Amino acid sequence: MADADNGGCEQPDFETMEETNSVGRATLELAMNLGKMRNMPALDGGAQILAELRAMQREMTDISLAISTNAQLIALRTPRNEDVENFPMAQDDIDRANSQELNRLLEGYRLPAQGTVVVRRQKLKKYIGIVMTGSI
Repeated sequence: MADADNGGCEQPDFETMEETNSVGRATLELAMNLGKMRNMPALDGGAQILAELRAMQREMTDISLAISTNAQLIALRTPRNEDVENFPMAQDDIDRANSQELNRLLEGYRLPAQGTVVVRRQKLKKYIGIVMTGSI
């Protein structure tokens, strides 16, 4: 039996194996279907599932790279479900933020405000979910 969801590979026929009444016929059905079991996604080492996950990851990466640095950000609320005052409107605003602004934002999220301005910008971007690729 071919399965369109599994690239046309034959799947084992469990119904026939279950319906078999004699031991001899059951052994024959099992032998005929045993080799087909490797075509099952859960039994092929997860190769098909892994390939699908990798494809999804590539799509998500492509989407995140398509967002410009001036795209509007949605404010992330604090762990106490509070707004952080003067949340940056865009990634560009974070890139232009001075030391005091960065400290205020980081402290609003209860993150340590240590390191250089560049390090603190990276820390804030990572915390609010901005994926950074390449160099800054």
